[in-house]
Amino acid sequence: MTEQLNNNEPSQTTRAMHIVGINLGLLVAYFLLSRFTDGGILLYAMLIFVHVVTCIFTALVKRNWAWFFSCLLVLLIGFSTCVNFLKM
Repeated sequence: MTEQLNNNEPSQTTRAMHIVGINLGLLVAYFLLSRFTDGGILLYAMLIFVHVVTCIFTALVKRNWAWFFSCLLVLLIGFSTCVNFLKM
């Protein structure tokens, strides 16, 4: 009976992929917003900073590693995109 109830819930991996996917989607939105506004790289860097701090805080509160790894991805991809912005 317990097995039937657990089949309706999404698995831990599925939840983690949702967390990562939403955070990467927000990262793309930040990029597009900063690309087509006057603020440019400064706006992008501030949004990335707030996003990373929020992910770290959420990881600590929820005690969920998916939030922490998502934070690392956002930081890595966001930093590399900022460096690419500077080269343009």
